[in-house]
Amino acid sequence: MILERSLRLAIKHFGTLFLLVAIVTLPLHVAYSFFFRNVIAVSELHDQIETFPENRQVQGVGTGDLDAARFALLGITLAEIALIPVLARAAARVVTVDEEQGVPTVPDALSHLRGTHLSLAHVLGGRRLQPVLAALLVAAALGILLELAGMTLIEPLSDEDTFAGVGLVQGVARAAAAPFLLMGLAVAAQNAKAPTTETPTLY
Repeated sequence: MILERSLRLAIKHFGTLFLLVAIVTLPLHVAYSFFFRNVIAVSELHDQIETFPENRQVQGVGTGDLDAARFALLGITLAEIALIPVLARAAARVVTVDEEQGVPTVPDALSHLRGTHLSLAHVLGGRRLQPVLAALLVAAALGILLELAGMTLIEPLSDEDTFAGVGLVQGVARAAAAPFLLMGLAVAAQNAKAPTTETPTLY
């Protein structure tokens, strides 16, 4: 029931949820790809560069640059994960507006990030854990597929321009996948909370 409803709401309000996440993911990934544009430009040579001695470089890129790019992307990913409970609060507002037969908007969702506190452990407890995990798998699979498809589409770009495509693809793929997880958490939060008129929120 939770999974079915969350998927239905994620599809119904996909545009709002996509924009809600994209305002975070797109700037982060575009900035990342610009900063590491030299690393991205030689992506086909990464395996060979890994075998180079410390001071050897190809087009200004050495093993240290590859490590820095990986750690930066990991940091961005961890930051996005940390923001999931916050964004789930905004998704919970979308659920509330939908129930009231209204039209959810990004500004309205962002304005309701504060509210009734509900622990993540409580939301994921009991029978609510399985549908949330299923929503996570749907989001992860969609994100991976979209990123793979996007990377294929930007292959015609020149090495110097590839970074722009990579940033857009990564940001869009994550923003397009996140609504399914956020709605899973939001609907689970609504089912877990005690009856109240306040918007369900998460820690």
